[in-house]
Amino acid sequence: MPRVYSIASVLKHDCFSGSFEAGGAEHGFLYTPSNAQTEGDRLHLTGLLTISDSGGRARSRRNIRAVLAASQGGIGTAPPRKHSPTIDARPREDDRRDPLPDVESTGRSSFCGVMYFKLESVNGPALGVKADLSAVQMNVRLAPTTDRERELHGAYSSLIEALAAKPMDRNTVELLTVELNRLLSP
Repeated sequence: MPRVYSIASVLKHDCFSGSFEAGGAEHGFLYTPSNAQTEGDRLHLTGLLTISDSGGRARSRRNIRAVLAASQGGIGTAPPRKHSPTIDARPREDDRRDPLPDVESTGRSSFCGVMYFKLESVNGPALGVKADLSAVQMNVRLAPTTDRERELHGAYSSLIEALAAKPMDRNTVELLTVELNRLLSP
């Protein structure tokens, strides 16, 4: 049985939407987060996973967990943020790493362009996919085109920045998690 390793998607409305090919068949992919939690310095999403076949038949599984594995900064104009973290993501002067240069994509003006999530193992055949979906990485490009998408982009960017801060401010992380959950609730 072939194995699917990663699925490219983009933030559309409230969902991560994409497609992939497996076993010679094209499949639509939709992940709709409904809840966000943080554990340590990781963002955990829980949501509805829907996979459709080329005939349009869709199969779904609820409460599928996605754990943020990594993120990549974006280029261009940062999304508006309601609750911008009051932290500086750049390393401290006494940090052994070289400090990041102060440009539009670092520090307070930085934002997330791509999020990489590890999806929990799902049964491919039960979702109509003739492939192993036990270890899929979901790559989510954040390129908002609507106000709703820009609002979510800002919330994800702020929370990911707060989780990466050294030292991490748990109060800020909790505030931003509550805000993201507010946006994710119907």
